[in-house]
Amino acid sequence: MGSSAKLSHIIHKRVFIQHVSDELIVSRIGNGIRLMKANPYKTGQTVSSLMKLPLNVYFVDTDCSLVKLNEDVAELCDFDSPNSAIGKTAFDFANKKSAEFAQFSDKKVMRQNAIGLFEHELALIDGDNYREFTVKAPWYDDNNKIIGVVGFSTAIGKHSLVNSIIELKKLGLLDYQAEQNESELFTKREMDYLPLLMRGKTAKEISALLNISPRTAEGAIANIKVKIGASSKSSLIEMLHTYFSK
Repeated sequence: MGSSAKLSHIIHKRVFIQHVSDELIVSRIGNGIRLMKANPYKTGQTVSSLMKLPLNVYFVDTDCSLVKLNEDVAELCDFDSPNSAIGKTAFDFANKKSAEFAQFSDKKVMRQNAIGLFEHELALIDGDNYREFTVKAPWYDDNNKIIGVVGFSTAIGKHSLVNSIIELKKLGLLDYQAEQNESELFTKREMDYLPLLMRGKTAKEISALLNISPRTAEGAIANIKVKIGASSKSSLIEMLHTYFSK
């Protein structure tokens, strides 16, 4: 990295350090979030505890550069530490297609000033590939101006999609949009399976009810189990009931 690039990187870190201090309170505002100083009348989830969620959490600025991320993101993207990733973009760890999608989705969320839900492939430069479900929300400053995006990503098959969404709901984050877009967590066809699975129906019974082959039903059920991180039929039923009761 040249001297001018190093200077720019240092300035970038200093400019945003005030926005993402660990002790700031995460407040749900409008269609996104705002980070606020704690006071006797304003308490709640802090940036520090947000970074400890069991999923990938990160903030990017309006140039789609990382300004805050948790250990999970740093490990996934092969950074030495979260701090070493500040100022980096998706092009520094993902292939061209994945990086372009990351920036496209960031800009879409900022342009539309709306929460976005995305299911996508993440192909890393080191060759690893993940299928991810990502929720992105606008990040506002004290004047309600968009200064970036906060993202929550779940690597399907590695993390539990349902548990991740439940955690966000518990925190009061993205709750309205998640409820508005529950069907987007699953395909239209998968939504046909869910009520039957929650009633304990077998693959054979589901195939008869939906007029499909048992093999097709088994494949769809297996995909749903991978998507939400269930290891057995009983855990699948339990997780679906837990999720839809929230």
